[in-house]
Amino acid sequence: MTTVGYGDYYPETTLGHMVGSLCAISGLIMTALPVAIIGSNFNAYWEHNKKRRRLQLSRLKRKRKSRNNNLKNLLLTMRNQAKVVDQDF
Repeated sequence: MTTVGYGDYYPETTLGHMVGSLCAISGLIMTALPVAIIGSNFNAYWEHNKKRRRLQLSRLKRKRKSRNNNLKNLLLTMRNQAKVVDQDF
């Protein structure tokens, strides 16, 4: 509850003003607390997800580098074998 109505009914006594103010403030607090909690949890999840993506990216880079090294080694081996075959003839 964040408001006390449309204005057709309003408090006229001091006690009514205090109860209305208390209701409005408690409504704002009840709305603000979950927003802060959700925002905090979202931030924690966002940071966790960023770390996870960085880790995946570094693994992918290492995997690509390993593949490139394997291909280079394969090409060197094939060249060396071709040289040996050429020398035999």
